[in-house]
This record gives sequence, C-alpha cells and structure tokens, in this order.
Amino acid sequence: MQHSTIQPKPLLKLIYDTIKAPVTYWGARVNTTYTHLSRHTTQALQLEETFQSIHAKTVEYPSIHLTNSSLPIHFLSIPLQESSSSIGAIIIGPLSFSPIQKEELQTYLIDSESTHKQDPFYSIVGSIPIIHQTELINIGRLVYYLLYAKELDTTEIIEEQLSVPFLNAEATQPHIELFKRRQDSHYHHDLLYEKEILQAIKEGNKELYLEKAGAPPTSGHFGILSKKSYLRGRKNLAISFVTLATRAAIEGGLPTELAYTLSDLFIQTIEEINEPQKVDAYRLEAGLEFIEHVSTNKKLNYSRYVNQCLNYIFTHLYENISLSTLATITGTSTVYLSSLFKKEVGISLSRYIQHERIEEAKKLMTLTEHSLSDICAMLNFHDQSYFTKVFKKITGMTPKQYRDRM
Repeated sequence: MQHSTIQPKPLLKLIYDTIKAPVTYWGARVNTTYTHLSRHTTQALQLEETFQSIHAKTVEYPSIHLTNSSLPIHFLSIPLQESSSSIGAIIIGPLSFSPIQKEELQTYLIDSESTHKQDPFYSIVGSIPIIHQTELINIGRLVYYLLYAKELDTTEIIEEQLSVPFLNAEATQPHIELFKRRQDSHYHHDLLYEKEILQAIKEGNKELYLEKAGAPPTSGHFGILSKKSYLRGRKNLAISFVTLATRAAIEGGLPTELAYTLSDLFIQTIEEINEPQKVDAYRLEAGLEFIEHVSTNKKLNYSRYVNQCLNYIFTHLYENISLSTLATITGTSTVYLSSLFKKEVGISLSRYIQHERIEEAKKLMTLTEHSLSDICAMLNFHDQSYFTKVFKKITGMTPKQYRDRM
C-alpha cells in the first residue's frame, strides 16, 4: 500500500456531504468525528468499544464490521497507512442495510438484559442512516482510490468478509460424517419424500400432504440438526421445513407477502414451544395452513394482471393506491385493467380496495387498541365521516357499533 498523499480529515466532510452518514477518523494518535454522535448514542450502541475493536484488526482493504452488540448495525472502515505502518482508519457508520424492526429491538433489549429505556433507544436506532451494502462497498472503493490511487474490485472486499475462523474441522469435512453414517447404515431420508410433500403444498392438496407428511420417511431418517439439544434439533428441522414450504406455497400462487408473513409467525411460534412432540405436531399444522391458503387462492383462478393487482393491494394496503399505479405495475392501460379487473373479480378496483381496507379495519378494531381516528388515517380514508359511511355501507353498522359488538 502506497504512502497516502491525501490527508484523511478533509475527506470526512466530503464523505458526509455525499452519503449523510457519521464519519470518524479513528487513529492511534487522534480521533475525530465529523458528524456529531451524542454521548447517549455512543453508549447505547457501544461505539467506542466497536471503534477500538475495528482499529485493533489488521486489514488491507475496506472492510464491513458489525457493532459489538447483536444488532444489525454496520460500519465501513478504510485502513490508513503511512510508510507501511497503520495510523488508523476512516470509519463510516453507524448505519443499517435495511430498516430495523421494532420487534428486533425488543428482542435485543430482552436478550442483552439492557437497562436502556425502550422509547429513547428506539429513537436512537431509528435515526441511523440506511445504506445498501453494495452502495457502501462502492463508497469504500471510492475512498480507497482517493487515498491510494488503486482500484479495487467488489469481490476483493466481499471475500475479505467471508473468513469464518470459528468453524470447526468437522463442519468443513463432510466425508468424516459420511464414514460414520455408512458404517452405521444411518442415512438421510429419500429426496423424493421431501419433494412429494412440497408438491402437495404447491398444489394445495391436503390429502396427499397428510399421506406423506403425516408419517415418517419409509426409508432413511431426518438429519441431526443440533448436537447439544434434541428439542433444538426438532425446532431446527421444523424451521427448515417452514422455509421450504414457504417457497412451495409461493410457487403455488400464494401472494409473496402473505407467505412470508405466515412463515415469520410459524417460526416465532416454533421458538416458543418447549416439547419436541409438540414441535413435530406444529410442523404438520404449519403445512396444512399453507395448503389452506394455497387452495383458497387457486379457486379464484385470476389472470396474471389481476393477480399482480391483488398482490400489490395486499402489500400496500396502508398506502395510497391508484389505478394509474396499478396500470404501470402491470404494464397495461388504465382502461384495459379497469375493465379486466371488474370482469374477473366482479367489482371495480376502487370498490375492491375499499372492501380490503374495511376488512383490515375490522381486524384492527378487534385485535388492537388503535382509536377509530387512527385506523381511519392509517388506511388512507379522507376523513372519519367518510370512513364511517363506507364502513356502514359494507358491514351494515358503524365502526363504533362493530367494535362494541366485538
């Protein structure tokens, strides 16, 4: 690495002006943060410890790091050298590759037994800039080039992240495990058994699913997915099944967002079960639930354009949805799409969206404590009187009467 003729400090402002993320020069002699990081943010995210650990690592290229906590908060460091000696690093972050969900933060606070109060902590994490990983890598390449006039390939940076020193030898030598299995005649189940179960989910075929999944494989065994805990192994098996079943359901026509939401809920429930037999039973139930949804969806048998509309409406129900937006997504004209939708579904697009929003409002009234005015605003109704009018037209009662009855 050549001697840098560019001083790092002036780069901090240029980087911040470009990406609007905190930039720190962390070195052996001096530490400078261009953007203000409050003491609360530094303490809550353990930034000082993270910066020290980054500085202690010997790296040649820009490198992506996680915070010392278990949160998915990242940093990009670009090493600084003078006369082949390290003098520190430019550290960009904290930042996130995607929005961090409130549920993730709740889990983190529980797991870490943190003393942080929830609302201030959510506010700190919520203010972290979001930058896609590929974009961040390109920023690292650019800064590196400015410092050393040397162009890096993206793969050089990615490969730097792939070193996993904590893997044991057995994990990287499967033939050792194969020797044992052959000697004990202990083999995995036939792939056909798995394919038949997933095909049943894809087709929404309950009878075939129960015939195949309701009994263990006729030959071979399920894998051992945990050496330390039989319960953990059954949970891992169930989670693996849910992952495969989710893909099969999507291939069977289930809307992607619905399939992934079901998957999340199934896995969360699996984690809460504390008896191996109940885990196995729930794994079977999860498959049946997928089949029920796939079967219902197949009965509708809509065209590709209409299904695209239904999927978009399902995913963006809390946003403003217009006919022109749906026409752009489907690549059709507004006149054609409006006519096709009414022909296949039986009602206009606007009426369908209203029905879906009222159905969502009913769930919110039953399952949450949101006020009626909040529900009205969340679902993009113009005002509460219009919401009441549409709700009564569809359900035969006012929102208040419905909530009281429920």
